[in-house]
Amino acid sequence: GWEVRNFGVGGTTALRCGDFPYSREAAYAEALAWQPQVVVIALGTNDTKPQNWCYAESFARDLESLADAFLEVNPAAEVYLCLPVPAFPGEWGIRDHVVREEVVPQIRELADRRCLPTIDLYSALSGHPELFPDTVHPSAEGAGWIAAEVHRALTCEG
Repeated sequence: GWEVRNFGVGGTTALRCGDFPYSREAAYAEALAWQPQVVVIALGTNDTKPQNWCYAESFARDLESLADAFLEVNPAAEVYLCLPVPAFPGEWGIRDHVVREEVVPQIRELADRRCLPTIDLYSALSGHPELFPDTVHPSAEGAGWIAAEVHRALTCEG
């Protein structure tokens, strides 16, 4: 009974000062215009690139702004924040230690402070480098694991 739409844009950042900010994408405006009842935000991996993470102090604020924008267009929306998947060990400057030690804690703190649920993709896919053929992007099977984890979170199964 759900209508699901994908407004994701690969390579984007939560950081507004990042090299490819999601907030500047047409998909973001389209997602807001749709006024969804449930929003799953999965950003943070590309933020760990050195050219982006130099703005780390803005990460949580910029991610919170994205969540707030969805709540502004639909105050009854349920907004879920995903903890990013791990990188094995990482390409394109994506650094797993930054994901694990900095991004994940910032998302958890934001979620706790704002009472937003999280979807822990990091733990769900940790220890499974075979699901990331290029060390960063999931294979079709890895994408299936991600979808299953999101499904569990949204339906309270598992």
